[in-house]
Amino acid sequence: MNITSYADAECFLNSLINYEKLSGGQIAYNTKSFDLLNFRSFMRRLGDPHLRYSVIHVAGTKGKGSVCAMLESALRECGWRTGLYSSPHINTYLERISLDGVPISEERFCGMLGGLADLAGKDGLDKNAANFRTVFELLTATAFVCFAEDNVEIAIVETGLGGRLDATNVFDAPPAAHHAAHVNVITAIGLDHIAILGSTIEQITREKAGIISSHAAVVLGPQARDSSEIVSGVIKQRAMRLGCPLFIAAGEKISRESLGRDARTGTDIIMARACFDRQIIRCSTLASSLSKGMKITLPLHGTHQIDNLQCVLGALVALETGSGRRLDADAVAKGIARTRWPGRFQIVSRDPYVIIDGAHCALSASAMAKTYKTLCGAKPVVIVAGFMRDKAVADIARAIADEQLAIERVITCAPPSPRALDAKSAAEAMAQVIQAPMDCETNHADAINRAIHTAAVGSALLVFGSFYLVGPAMTETARLWHNPSASAE
Repeated sequence: MNITSYADAECFLNSLINYEKLSGGQIAYNTKSFDLLNFRSFMRRLGDPHLRYSVIHVAGTKGKGSVCAMLESALRECGWRTGLYSSPHINTYLERISLDGVPISEERFCGMLGGLADLAGKDGLDKNAANFRTVFELLTATAFVCFAEDNVEIAIVETGLGGRLDATNVFDAPPAAHHAAHVNVITAIGLDHIAILGSTIEQITREKAGIISSHAAVVLGPQARDSSEIVSGVIKQRAMRLGCPLFIAAGEKISRESLGRDARTGTDIIMARACFDRQIIRCSTLASSLSKGMKITLPLHGTHQIDNLQCVLGALVALETGSGRRLDADAVAKGIARTRWPGRFQIVSRDPYVIIDGAHCALSASAMAKTYKTLCGAKPVVIVAGFMRDKAVADIARAIADEQLAIERVITCAPPSPRALDAKSAAEAMAQVIQAPMDCETNHADAINRAIHTAAVGSALLVFGSFYLVGPAMTETARLWHNPSASAE
């Protein structure tokens, strides 16, 4: 298939099934809709490219992307050749696949899509052979082939939805490369995608735990206090049944204390300490350094990022132990400090103060609100919010209200997605909980402009609710600040 431009690539991708554009009620979550066996067979046709390198496979409700970004940066600083596969993107599909921290080029992306389409049958619908059926499956195959072609030493892979039936869940054999290892990471779990994954923490955890393989080490990240026992019970049970070594990256294994905050950037400086048994310390330089204490500057805002850091450190110790390849503690700390991950409490302007965040469930909204309170205190805030139809908007609003922010006004809009919840419904749901003036705008640009023009002097602007809102919001705010006259009514 001749795909010569990004526009061609988007056109082809739009011809495939895209579950990211469907609401939970429109998706049948079963092995027919999410045919992992078929996709696994397609990977076999490609020569199992995903089994040629070490992998850290990350699932969870909150923090997956940040954990993956920190892992990639740390390992690249340690001298590993890295591949990163993440989702969703903010601006283009190219962002989802990177090599050594650089997104795949448009030319290569188009060429790989065309080659995979040819292999599957030019219409992508060869019923007689295993192939891809969905956008996510094709992107996953593209990433794994790209990593193999570039001889990456490790791939950091973020699950798309859940885990058990996710297209990334094809690591069913140990990596074939010498000194290679497989690590599964479970980050914080909460209620999200409940129409698909289940309505309880236990159900959702079982779906996430589906990525755990018998040949992999498992790292369990810190969990919310009211769900920690349930989550750890499910993960421990599966790890024990499969005979996997389990690293608990919470207080009893990797602890931390704050050394303060960088006055210029507002980022946290952490002293991380760990308590590992002697055998692990003998096998891991990083574990040895953590046992004495490691000073780490955390570049991503929010105390929840400290929980994510614990996942990262646990995963790196598990990787070092499993691969036998030593990691330099100073390089790890330097790599973490250099992490850049857009759309996660990103301060895009300080005059006026504008923050854009991808928070889209109660767990992430709570973390966002806590971070705002920590960094901004009682500064009044105008909120611009837009959500997908399958989100529990009232629960998200409640998570924000619990932090008692000084909310001046809420302006809702519909993110640019077929799954978007209309602005009026979003406002009605938020008004059940948040006692502040509510306005509606059809689109993000009008909502942001209205927020700027109605905000009191000294107030902040907080844009959140969906990753589908993050990219357009960044574009609009950049347009306004670089061309102030463009915001005139």
